[in-house]
Amino acid sequence: MKNTRLTSSDHLRRAFPFLLLAVYGIFLCSYFIFNDYSKPYQFYARVVFIPSLFVVVGSIRNVWKHPLFQMIVAYILYLLLSGFWSDPLDWYRFGQKATIAVNLISFIAVTYFLVQWNHSFFEYMLQACAFFAAAAAVINIVVFYGDNSFPTARLTPIRSLTNINDHVFDELLDKMIQIHKMGYIKSVGIGHKAIGETLESSLGIKPNASKKPDYKGIELKASRSSKNRSNLFSKTPNWKLSRLKG
Repeated sequence: MKNTRLTSSDHLRRAFPFLLLAVYGIFLCSYFIFNDYSKPYQFYARVVFIPSLFVVVGSIRNVWKHPLFQMIVAYILYLLLSGFWSDPLDWYRFGQKATIAVNLISFIAVTYFLVQWNHSFFEYMLQACAFFAAAAAVINIVVFYGDNSFPTARLTPIRSLTNINDHVFDELLDKMIQIHKMGYIKSVGIGHKAIGETLESSLGIKPNASKKPDYKGIELKASRSSKNRSNLFSKTPNWKLSRLKG
């Protein structure tokens, strides 16, 4: 029997699935590493997406006829086409949706490839991620109660994997952009208060004396153009916890 030597490309071809499995697992665990919820998606785009290009075509060819995959693709196309309905067309938001669509298709393709390559290794990776998530949760609880009293201080569940106020931020930003495009707006009153009242009126907020945030949990501040800085908030001492209290 004739011996054959493996070339560098052969070694790379054999190592590729293990490399892809590793970065895939790190991406899943990154939700418990980064304190900014957008960082895991940036990690995927920079680290996982590039090697996924080598498997995306073959994986999509195999899962294309699956009804669930077809439903996902149909929904993605709906999201992209809905971007053309806005007037004027926001190319930045459309680009964001297109990027999310490409990354989602890539994620599905990578998942299918890894499961088909070695189902056992994929299961071990998921178990490792679950163990990492549990360890991260325990560490965070210990650290939290290391700085806060127990049981008077309570952890507040967010009940969501993403920021629940994201849609409110986007909604308010869209309205502020539309107000900016309107140009000059006649004041609804006189004096310094008229600036904030005009902004609230443009946002559809009725005059009120409530001390609660102005727009769906978001506090709005408006002022005349000035070179001086405006303080939106400042630190105040909690004398019950302070070591300097007399």
